[in-house]
Amino acid sequence: AGDKAVTWVDPSTSARWLVAALFVAIFVHRLFEILHLTLAVLLVRNYARKLKQKKVRKQAAEIFKHIDRDGSNSLDRSEIGRAMHELATQRKRQAPSEAEIDELFASADVDGGGELSLDE
Repeated sequence: AGDKAVTWVDPSTSARWLVAALFVAIFVHRLFEILHLTLAVLLVRNYARKLKQKKVRKQAAEIFKHIDRDGSNSLDRSEIGRAMHELATQRKRQAPSEAEIDELFASADVDGGGELSLDE
């Protein structure tokens, strides 16, 4: 007649735990949204950087081909000197001295082979 159900969970404690669990779930969900957006931004930025590098590499190859008068796929000291003098003339600037060209060429000739490849 006087049976009471005995429970080990207090209803007010259960409600607090439910609210806390919902808060944590919403927080984690928003955190993952932010992480996904950050990852997307980084991927787009990396892709744009690669496109720019390809464009710069293509332009460098075109300029290299223009300077490479003998078609050897490398630039010797005389081709670099001629290109620098042409550029100075086009821009109405004083051309670098032969010593300056020698110094520039030596610093760019990484392998010391006397010619510059596109990779150097």
